[in-house]
Amino acid sequence: MIKIYQYIEFILLTILFVRIILAYRNGLRIDHRYIDIILFYSIWYAHSILTWIFPNSTLTYYFVHCTFPIFISGVMLFKARPLSFYLLIGVAVCFNFYLHNRQLIDITYLLTFYLILLRILGLHKTSKRNRGLISIFSLMLAVLVLTHLAFMFGYLKVNWSKSIYINYFVSLLITTYISSLILSHVQFRRFLTH
Repeated sequence: MIKIYQYIEFILLTILFVRIILAYRNGLRIDHRYIDIILFYSIWYAHSILTWIFPNSTLTYYFVHCTFPIFISGVMLFKARPLSFYLLIGVAVCFNFYLHNRQLIDITYLLTFYLILLRILGLHKTSKRNRGLISIFSLMLAVLVLTHLAFMFGYLKVNWSKSIYINYFVSLLITTYISSLILSHVQFRRFLTH
């Protein structure tokens, strides 16, 4: 089941980025207010590619946990900054990737959860078109929470092989991840502008 999910995930992410490229060629631009959505799926796509290249490696495990919370919280906090700022975030990710600092990963995950919740609450006060993005941000939050739970189970040394709940957790992960990818295709036009 996991291998089938990996194929579906990779295909859906590839189609999403092909759609983004085609929309860009047709004159549509990514709305700068929602660059974090594109960043979220870009990191996810990079992780998917790394999973195919390096299956079952700590590189892919720490890539997603070092990149997701630091990049997304950094971009959500400091939008419209110069390129050097984003390079600084990249250096922070690389530094944390090298050190595997669990506390920094946990803190940035919690910060990211808080920032996404604020974004969801803020979208309730905007136009109907923007309120449609609440579902995308809600599923982003769910994906990040479940990803953080998997990370916590990893460093707490939870014995997955003896757990009777592993199949439930994996099913919940797969359902949430696939739902998020499908919804990103459905709501695709909402984070683009002319």
